[in-house]
Amino acid sequence: MVENALPTHSFPLAMNTKRVGPRNRTPVQPAWSLVTINHAAECFRLMLPAVGLGRHRKEVPWVPAQSLFWVGGILCVVAAFLTLFFLALPQVANHNTAGGKPVAYGPNELVVPWPIWAGLAGFWGVCVVGILGSLNLCRCHGIIEVTDDVLRVRQSSLFGCRQREWPRDQVAAVQTGPSGLTIGAGTQATHHTIPGGIGVAELHLYLKDGRRVRLFAGRSADELDWIAMELRQTLQIGVS
Repeated sequence: MVENALPTHSFPLAMNTKRVGPRNRTPVQPAWSLVTINHAAECFRLMLPAVGLGRHRKEVPWVPAQSLFWVGGILCVVAAFLTLFFLALPQVANHNTAGGKPVAYGPNELVVPWPIWAGLAGFWGVCVVGILGSLNLCRCHGIIEVTDDVLRVRQSSLFGCRQREWPRDQVAAVQTGPSGLTIGAGTQATHHTIPGGIGVAELHLYLKDGRRVRLFAGRSADELDWIAMELRQTLQIGVS
């Protein structure tokens, strides 16, 4: 996603100051990360595989995209249970007895009110959109490469493949930032609490014309920090 961050002349203010996770971490590739890197003289390349729906090893932590998917799955189960409950409610009520005799109901007394069905329809809509969006994040994979003074990004997901490129001298900053999504509320393993939930990180490219490019949301913030550092070093951004 590309969006206008702010006018070019005030670009330094566009850079994200709200990090996802604690500050002062040394960006290194996590031991469990499956991202591969190629530092060839003529080409720098990062290959990012899809995170998938589950952990491939016990020591691998759950990444935000996977958590979003399984939370969405639980909500779908709840929605299915409520739907079955309200469908079965009139049939169950027909078997009610009082003093050994069946209870008589009026013609409309066993009809589930339409606001309940409208609410269930809205709940199903939220569940379906959430599960598809999180599945898209889990299936997202891509390649980042710098060659011939051009930064290229190819990103493939559930909804298709897209490739974009920019001259390397037009990239002003690369860093990890919030995607706007949160998961629940609580404290991470690092004891860094985010009010209202744990933030979902993504990779931000800031261009000199003021635009911000948002990439690879839902991956681990530690992994994205390391990717951002590698790109800054390759592009020689902020490197003395």
